[in-house]
Amino acid sequence: RLEGRGREKERMMNKKRQAPSEAPSAPLKYSKTGKLYYQSTSPSSASSFRDYVTAEPTSSSSSSSVPTKSPRKEASAEMKAMPLGLRGGFDNTQAKDEIQDLKKKKKDGAAVGSKYAGIDPHFNRQQDRLKLRKNLMRLRDKKQALLREESQKAVERVEALMPEEVGFIEADEGERLDSITQREITAAVDLRAATKAFDLKLELGPYMIDYTRHGKYMALAGAKGHVGILDWNKKSLFGEFNTNEPIRDIKFLHNETMVAVASKRYAHIYDNQGVELHSLKHHHDIIKLEFLPYHFLLVSLNAYTKLVYQDTSTGEVVAKMKTNLGYARIMRQNPQNAIIHLGHNTGLVSLWSPNSNEPLAKIQAHGAAVSALAIDRLGHTMISFGMDKRLSIFDLRTMSSVYQKPLAYTPTTIDISQRGVLAIGSRNHVQLWKDPYDPDKISRYLSHVCPGGDVMDVKFCPYEDVLGVGHMKGVSSLLIPGAGEPNYDTYLANPFQTSKARSHSEVIQLLEKIPADMIQLNPDDIGGVVSQELSFEDSVRRNHPGFVNRRHVARPETKEHQNILDRARKEETVRKVEEKQREKSTE
Repeated sequence: RLEGRGREKERMMNKKRQAPSEAPSAPLKYSKTGKLYYQSTSPSSASSFRDYVTAEPTSSSSSSSVPTKSPRKEASAEMKAMPLGLRGGFDNTQAKDEIQDLKKKKKDGAAVGSKYAGIDPHFNRQQDRLKLRKNLMRLRDKKQALLREESQKAVERVEALMPEEVGFIEADEGERLDSITQREITAAVDLRAATKAFDLKLELGPYMIDYTRHGKYMALAGAKGHVGILDWNKKSLFGEFNTNEPIRDIKFLHNETMVAVASKRYAHIYDNQGVELHSLKHHHDIIKLEFLPYHFLLVSLNAYTKLVYQDTSTGEVVAKMKTNLGYARIMRQNPQNAIIHLGHNTGLVSLWSPNSNEPLAKIQAHGAAVSALAIDRLGHTMISFGMDKRLSIFDLRTMSSVYQKPLAYTPTTIDISQRGVLAIGSRNHVQLWKDPYDPDKISRYLSHVCPGGDVMDVKFCPYEDVLGVGHMKGVSSLLIPGAGEPNYDTYLANPFQTSKARSHSEVIQLLEKIPADMIQLNPDDIGGVVSQELSFEDSVRRNHPGFVNRRHVARPETKEHQNILDRARKEETVRKVEEKQREKSTE
């Protein structure tokens, strides 16, 4: 390309030498850079690569080749007649002034042809801001309307997939619900539902019970070492064995194939056939166990109020901590955020996470020792009973008390169903209350007397209207209409899964395991941005134009920057002194 241009230039120079000297008829033109050129009007004189030729033509006559008038002088005469603003390279001082005046007029809104000529530019900006705000509000309203429509359609789709409805027992006029016995309920329901109510008479009690997440399997453990795992609906026994040492608690792990047992000395993990898989030496003198299914963490509380978190997928001990808040024998987990709640002898309820050696929060629930504790499925409400014979309801979102109610007895164990029915075990009685969260609607629902003696443990079966009761002489299963969630979520808990589906879900749970570092009081804060107040020097560095170039890239600090900081500090001190003087003068 460069060689072609060179040859073209050489050809034009030869043509210029050979051309007759006559004054050009083409008019003078000026380029954007202010360069003078002649624009050719004849097609023969046009260049092949440009439509004009920069040249210095000479005028001639028929008798002589000497030019009569120099084209440069002609060009200079025309240039003097032109306004200074159009001269591009001769006298720029006045042109610059004219350009600045024009910019200033445009900025003030007084330029010729301007839409807002003669109007205050600040007023124009306010009008533009109002229009922009109205447009944004209109878009926001449209978006909210679309979201409402989509949510309503989603609710309709979900309702179409959830055909089952919750049904409670309705009493006739003058009839009390708590006077209805289990025999009357089993006689009124169908045969399949009636088989869910049974009594197991065992001799190695008192018994503790636990259900799997989908509610198909039950684990029972007697205080004298008896352990059994069964499909309680089909009445089929999977495994039964004796540990030959006292048992204090039992808990299913991620599925029904593994169960953790808190013995007198250590905690042990067994399979559903009674084979011991692991002996956990870090957990000793255990009195309570909890399992966090989304984190694969086994949590234990021992007699010395020491908490131990251990990962059951890797065997790693995540955290060990001592509470130092007095003796605690009550431990429950919050299913929403995996926070552990401990009930102490001082009436205090403390909230713990494996990421902190100090409690995240403390709630003074009672004036005496906490005797029972439970948290609802959504993790918003905590219900506690104390030795002061009082019921306390707390809102965990605001850490405030909703209401308190005096009682005539002291419960030893409580549990909340998926539909908000509260089960209370005290001595040999089991009482059930409806709507315990509202002080105006709370009412007694059903009651039952256990013939086997004192109640040790009560647990609601997930997705079933069944309450399991462990007492001194065995285990009882009670029918509680309206207690369970009637519609299954097979993604979280599928009671109809096969062995292949179980192994597949186990792999998925391991892949989706949440790290223990993410356990915190408010799980909605995960992924948020922590805003910190900038120091005075950082705010100056961010806002002062001396620290930012045109592309908003931070420059390295120099002596000039240090001088800017010093001046800014002096101005700040002067401003503070003046404010103090104004405050004194106003006083």
